[in-house]
Amino acid sequence: MKIIIEKNETKITTIDEWFNLAPPMGRKKQWKMGRSAMEMARFALSDSFPIFISNVLHGLGLEESVFYCEPEVVTSFGNGFGKGGGRNHDFRMTGKETLICIEAKVSEPFDKQVKDVNNERLNKLKSFLYGDRNVNVDNLYYQLFTGTVGSIKEAERINKQAGDIKIKNVVFLVLVFTGHVNLEGASKNTLTDNDNAFSSFCESLDVMDNEPLILPGAPKYNYWIKKSKVEIGTDYKF
Repeated sequence: MKIIIEKNETKITTIDEWFNLAPPMGRKKQWKMGRSAMEMARFALSDSFPIFISNVLHGLGLEESVFYCEPEVVTSFGNGFGKGGGRNHDFRMTGKETLICIEAKVSEPFDKQVKDVNNERLNKLKSFLYGDRNVNVDNLYYQLFTGTVGSIKEAERINKQAGDIKIKNVVFLVLVFTGHVNLEGASKNTLTDNDNAFSSFCESLDVMDNEPLILPGAPKYNYWIKKSKVEIGTDYKF
């Protein structure tokens, strides 16, 4: 598998190029060894990353030979989703038929619980994900809503462009780094809380392991919500 990483049509081959061309929103405050922004860059630039992605795809019954990738991509939700910013993908990977949108984590939470969110976008997100189903989402986490819907919106945007790319498979991948990481500001329960938050969200959507979803708001796409853990050490273990 070939991985090509670019930003504004400029190739990224080193950590320094990544930061200069596509820094995280918090810039140097977030750019630390052992935290998710830098570890995403280090992993994506490593020889282990194509193997990891191939394994993820194989588990889903998918295959791609080339991915064109871009860090720090913002997707607009478009009309009907109310006021607010777009969805910020830590890393976007575009194949010929498959889009992977990665949310990188070490110990960072998935934003607020839905019960603590008060904006006009929430009802539209709920309808997109659950349709007419009556699901209690109060204790679920908002970032998982925006990450899931934002990945579909990015696929829709790509498919409107000219070219031979036609996305029909979309993967929202939560990539959790473990091992030699920096658990800055985390309580001892943070990692367990994140695991539980992700599991609860998947249960609310009736996610079956490695089986594609058809979301009410995106019937034309096969959709997967996955979480993978990568251990950082002298090499990468997954």
